[in-house]
Amino acid sequence: MFADLLVPIELEHGHASIRAMLEACRIAKNDGARLSVLNVYNAIDGDGTLSQSARQQDLAAFASECAGELEISARVMPGSSVTKAILEAIREHGHDLVVMASHNPAMTDYLIGSTASHVALHAPCSVLVVR
Repeated sequence: MFADLLVPIELEHGHASIRAMLEACRIAKNDGARLSVLNVYNAIDGDGTLSQSARQQDLAAFASECAGELEISARVMPGSSVTKAILEAIREHGHDLVVMASHNPAMTDYLIGSTASHVALHAPCSVLVVR
């Protein structure tokens, strides 16, 4: 049913991304789909505590630990807006399903909305939000 999955991963909160990654792996295995993981970080606001190459290594290690024998494409991109970067990646690479984690909502999420809600509203493909 799906051919190309994207899993946005927040390395600083990997525990929340594990469930999304495991669900994406299950779907990819069942559908024979390609699987990509993406980490977006804000280098301007000092979120660059890890270098881009260190982030790339951490992301690849996280993905392979969860995915086992599945082949995964891992990429890291700087960006000031995680939502915009995810939407750009979807359009650029033609993903047809985004599987992403969501956290328990805080007050700001009720007022502004979470990254998952913004992606679900604006993505040109299906979005599965995993809690």
